[in-house]
Amino acid sequence: METANRGTVLLVDDEQAVLRALRRMLRSIGCKVLTAEGGAQGLALMNEEPVDLIISDMRMPQMTGAEFLSEVARKWPETERILLTGYADLESTITAVNEGRISRYLNKPWDDEEVLEVVRRGLRGVQLEHENRELQALTEQQNSQLKDLNQNLEARVNARTAQLQAAQKKLKGAYDNLTDGYRATVRVFSTMVQRRMRETHEESQQLSRMIMRLGQMLELEPVEIKQLHYAWQLRNVGKVSFADEVIHTPYALLEPEAQRQFHKHPLLAHASILTIRPLDLAATLIRQHKEYLDGSGYPEQRKDLDIDPRAQILCVANDYHEMVAGLLFKRPLGSDEALGYLKEHAGVRYREDAVAALEQLLPLMAREGDVQHDGKITTAEMKPGMSLARDLISEQGVLLLTRGFKLDTTSMSRLRELEANLGEAFELYVQLR
Repeated sequence: METANRGTVLLVDDEQAVLRALRRMLRSIGCKVLTAEGGAQGLALMNEEPVDLIISDMRMPQMTGAEFLSEVARKWPETERILLTGYADLESTITAVNEGRISRYLNKPWDDEEVLEVVRRGLRGVQLEHENRELQALTEQQNSQLKDLNQNLEARVNARTAQLQAAQKKLKGAYDNLTDGYRATVRVFSTMVQRRMRETHEESQQLSRMIMRLGQMLELEPVEIKQLHYAWQLRNVGKVSFADEVIHTPYALLEPEAQRQFHKHPLLAHASILTIRPLDLAATLIRQHKEYLDGSGYPEQRKDLDIDPRAQILCVANDYHEMVAGLLFKRPLGSDEALGYLKEHAGVRYREDAVAALEQLLPLMAREGDVQHDGKITTAEMKPGMSLARDLISEQGVLLLTRGFKLDTTSMSRLRELEANLGEAFELYVQLR
C-alpha cells in the first residue's frame, strides 16, 4: 500500500521542536505528515490539499488551538480533530469539548503509544472508506431512492427483496460455474454483510472462531461445525434488503411495524441461499436462529423439539453478540450482563448446555486476546490498572478515552473532574479476567 493511501496528518504547533518530535514518531505509521507553525498556516495548507487528521497544540499566538480546530470543524467537519493540552488548560479544554469543536484531547507531555494508537484508529477509518467505496457506489442510488419514497415499510421490503433475489441469481450462476463455488459465495456474501452491518474484519474473524469453538465444545461433527460456521457468516444476509434505520436501530427501539419487517430477515436469508445445495444445513440453521424454546421467537414461533438444536447454538452466540453490540436492547450490555441474561433464560429460551459452553469459552478466549470480555462500572468503581474494553464517549459524541487505555490515579482524577464539569455519569467498560 502506498503512503498516500494511509492518510494525511497535519501537525500544528508554534514550536519546531514539538513538530519534529511528533513527525519522527509518526514515521512508524507510514502516513503523510504536514506541519504548520500556527493556525493561519494550517488553514492555508488545508485549502490546498485534503487532511484526514489534525493534532494541534492549545497555546499558540494569534490563534489558539481551540479556535483553529473550531474553524476546521466549520469548514471540514469530517476531519478528525485532536487537541494537545497541558493540565493548566483543562478549563479551556472542557469548553472546547462542550462546544463540540474537538474529537478528543491528549495531555502534554504525551505518551507516544497513546498518540500512535489514536492516529492509527483515526486513519483506519480512511482506509476502510477506500475499501468500501465500490460497495457504497453500488448502494448509494438505492439508498437515495429509499429516502425519497414515502411508502410504507411493506413496499420497501418488496423493493429490497427484489434486489436480494437478483443477487441470489448472480450467486446461483457463480455456483453453477465454479466447482467449489459455494465457498466463494460465502466469502462474497460474508464480506458484503460485514460492511453493511459495519463490522470490522477483525471482529468478524473473532466471532467466527467463537462459533466454531462452541460447536467443538458441544461435540458437533466436523461437517456440522463447518455448516454452523457458514450459517454464522450468512445469518444477516436477509438484513441487506432493509433500510439503514432498521438495521442499525436496536431491536427494542423499533416501531411495531418495523419489528414485523425485521422478523422476516431469517426467511429472506434462507431463501437467498436455499438453491445452493451444499449450504442446505446452513440455510436451515439461519431460518431457525431467532426461534426460542418457549415459542417467543420468530419468524415461525417454533418451540422446543421443532427447533434444530444446532440452530440454538447459533441463537445463543448471536443474541450474545447483539446484546454486547447494542443491537438488541436500548443500550449495549457488558459481556457479564449479556451472559447473565442468557443464564437467566437458559432452559426457557436457550439451550442450557449452549449457554454454559459460552460462559466457559468467553473468559478463555479473552485470556488468549481473541474476544472481548468486559463489565460495566462507574467512575466511583474505577481502580488503577483497569483496562478499558471499549472507547469512552461522552453524551455529545466526543471520544474521551480509547479502548485499551489503562487507568491510573491521574487519569481517574481527571475523568471524575471532567464528569462533574460536563454534568454526565460516565459508564466505563473494563476488561474482565
